[in-house]
Amino acid sequence: MADSFKGSVMKKKFFEMLSNSIGAQVVVERAAGLDGEQIDVFRGRLMAFNPDTMDIWLADVMDKENVVIAKEMMINGETIMSIRTIPPVLDLKDLASKLKKAGLEARVDDEEGAVDVAKKALIYRNGQVITANEKLRSKLEKVLNAALSEEDLSD
Repeated sequence: MADSFKGSVMKKKFFEMLSNSIGAQVVVERAAGLDGEQIDVFRGRLMAFNPDTMDIWLADVMDKENVVIAKEMMINGETIMSIRTIPPVLDLKDLASKLKKAGLEARVDDEEGAVDVAKKALIYRNGQVITANEKLRSKLEKVLNAALSEEDLSD
């Protein structure tokens, strides 16, 4: 019984870790070819996964030469060899400027090593957003995704 409890806890933790990577940039290695000897490498933003089959959905997919090959792509979970997250490294001053352009009160908090957004949220250099307000989190994630993809934020 202890082993099944430990197994279910570990399975839950695994899916929690994968769920926390939704929206993150990832590198996926996949076995390809008839014999599975060939390895394909894809880079993109992890959008979703199926916990039963481990199929994943990527957006803005690039190959190993960083050439965009698809806007969206599903990868069969049986062929996935590894998934690695690529932590963003944000320029905090640039991010604060982009947040201001998006109509948010933002300032760089050097002591915290983050951007303070309206004293309601912190965005760290690695892209982690800390806030209890889901509406604000949604807006911040949109701004972050735009900042990471170098989109213009002026709507």
